[in-house]
Amino acid sequence: ANFNVGVGSYALFSTQTGADNVGVGTSALVSIQTGQNNVAIGHQSGYWANDSSSGNVYIGFNSGPSIPTTEDNKLYISNFYKYK
Repeated sequence: ANFNVGVGSYALFSTQTGADNVGVGTSALVSIQTGQNNVAIGHQSGYWANDSSSGNVYIGFNSGPSIPTTEDNKLYISNFYKYK
């Protein structure tokens, strides 16, 4: 994994070969493994974006899909609680 920045407990926790990802906040992009070029800002932002998701932007508390999803080139802006 090259050129990744994770700030917060478990941010980018599962990253293996993914590159150019930024996760700021507890559990931001926690499930990304091989995805690239993702930005997540906020507590659990991009939490359910998994595996090879690439080119996504997640802004706000719990922003992103509410079930495990692999997706590309999406923008999420939200600030609400979802059961995890």
